[in-house]
Amino acid sequence: MLRPRAIMHVKLSGKPVGEDIITNTLGFIVIHLGIFGVFSLILTLFGTDLVTSFSAVASMMSNVGPALADAGATRNYHEIAYPCKWVLTLSMLIGRLEIYTVILIFLPLTWKK
Repeated sequence: MLRPRAIMHVKLSGKPVGEDIITNTLGFIVIHLGIFGVFSLILTLFGTDLVTSFSAVASMMSNVGPALADAGATRNYHEIAYPCKWVLTLSMLIGRLEIYTVILIFLPLTWKK
């Protein structure tokens, strides 16, 4: 705000970060948020409230403790429908194996010799 016309380069340890690294990082963030949004929407379509949907998917993908609301610390995932549990299982695998690894598993090019 002090210098609106200034061009600032992204630096890490005093060295400029390349455009390809910035693009790849943004791509990873967009894919991560897209999967998070799709999985949360699927849980919501099965009748789970928004807080439970968002927090359960965030808990599974980020490998952090309990979620909020129906999947919170004082409750468990018993009240969540079985198809939603499969979605949460997939999101946990994506979170633990990393997104790119799971994408590579499902690409046909990976399985060709």
